[in-house]
Amino acid sequence: MLSDPGLFGLPSALAVPLAALVLVHLRAFFCGPCGFRSFPRPFLAKFSDARLGWVSYGGHRSETIHELHKKYAPNLLSTVSPEALQVAYAHGNGALKSPFYDVFASIQRGLFNTRDRAQHSRKLGIISHRFSQKSVMEVGPSLRLYVGQHISQWDRLRWGYKGGVSY
Repeated sequence: MLSDPGLFGLPSALAVPLAALVLVHLRAFFCGPCGFRSFPRPFLAKFSDARLGWVSYGGHRSETIHELHKKYAPNLLSTVSPEALQVAYAHGNGALKSPFYDVFASIQRGLFNTRDRAQHSRKLGIISHRFSQKSVMEVGPSLRLYVGQHISQWDRLRWGYKGGVSY
């Protein structure tokens, strides 16, 4: 019978969620609409970020990513230097976005994930005035006010209860 305690014991209770987790990752790998299978990477990294989590925990994330980048994507630009951002991301610098940005495209392409220059220029023109120096300076005082109010509200929530917050 199904109610027999020996039939569905602890091993079965652990195996079912583990199998479900594996199936979810396999489904995303084989059936995913974003083409993740086409990106070169180590075999196990195709299914899980667990190795990267382990490497990060050990404190070697940057070195490992750098080595993997050299091995699997030597013709792509990746930067972590703040000084290089202006050169790498400047509008009209001649660099094309890699197919990596296709992963972020949903139904319609936005400013961030569009790879076509004409489309990108049109989208940028629509919002560029919002990021001008004048607009940013005008927003500064209001932003400081609202962030200060937000922090004050968190402080009231944290210290407003009798005896503090119970965990």
